[in-house]
Amino acid sequence: MNSILKAVFVSALMVGGAAHAGNIAPVGDDPVVAVPPSSNQSSSALFDGFYVGASIGYAFEGDDRVGLRGNTPSFDIGTLSNDGGIADIHLGYRWRFDTYVVGVELGVEGGSVGSDTSGAGYNASMDLNNTVNLRLNMGRTLDKRTLVYGFAGVARGDFDYAVSGTGAAGPVSISEDVTETGYVVGIGIERALSDQWSIRSEYQYGNFGKVELSDAAGNTTSATPDYHSIKVGVNFAF
Repeated sequence: MNSILKAVFVSALMVGGAAHAGNIAPVGDDPVVAVPPSSNQSSSALFDGFYVGASIGYAFEGDDRVGLRGNTPSFDIGTLSNDGGIADIHLGYRWRFDTYVVGVELGVEGGSVGSDTSGAGYNASMDLNNTVNLRLNMGRTLDKRTLVYGFAGVARGDFDYAVSGTGAAGPVSISEDVTETGYVVGIGIERALSDQWSIRSEYQYGNFGKVELSDAAGNTTSATPDYHSIKVGVNFAF
C-alpha cells in the first residue's frame, strides 16, 4: 500500500511540474478586461453648445431694378447685380437631440458688395456697408461628424444708394444711406475636424425690402437691395 501511495504522490509532482513548465495558469476568477471608451461618446457632443466662427465668400445675382419717377414719364435705368467679395463673423449656440440639431446664430457681414448701372442719361449705384443677421438653424447629422442644415432669419442692412445724372427728366441727385430690415434664408453643410474645430459651406439669399428715396426736386426711386452668396468658413466650439 505504501508503494502505491508513493507512486500517486510522485505522479502528482510530475503533473504539477509539467503544468508549470507549460505556463498553464491555475483555474480561478476571470481577469478583468478594460474596455476602451467608445468613439460615440465624443461624437455625441459635436454640434452642441456655444461656437464662434468666420466665413468668406462671394455675393452675386442681385435683382435690384432701378426706376426713376418725376414730373415726366418714368424711366427704367437698369438693374443692380450687387456682387463682390463678402465676409462675416458669427456667434451661435446649438442644442443636439440625437441626430437633430437646432440653434440660433448672430452674425455681422461686410465686404465689397455693390454695383452700378446706367440708362436714360442717369447712373445708379449701391454699396453694402454691413448687415446684422439673427437666424434660426435646423439640421440633421448624416454621420458622426457631418451636419446638413437650413436656416432663416431677420437681417438689418446698411447700404449707400445713389441715382444721379441729367437726362430727359432733368437733373436728378438722389444719394442716401439706406438702413432697412429684411430676411435671410439658406442651406449649409458642416464637417467636424475635431471635438472643437469644424469647417462649413453655405448658400444664402438676403432680401432687404423696399424703400422710397427722393431728391429736393421731387424725383423718386425705389431701392430694393438683395443678393445671393456662397461662403466657406470655420467654427470653434467651446
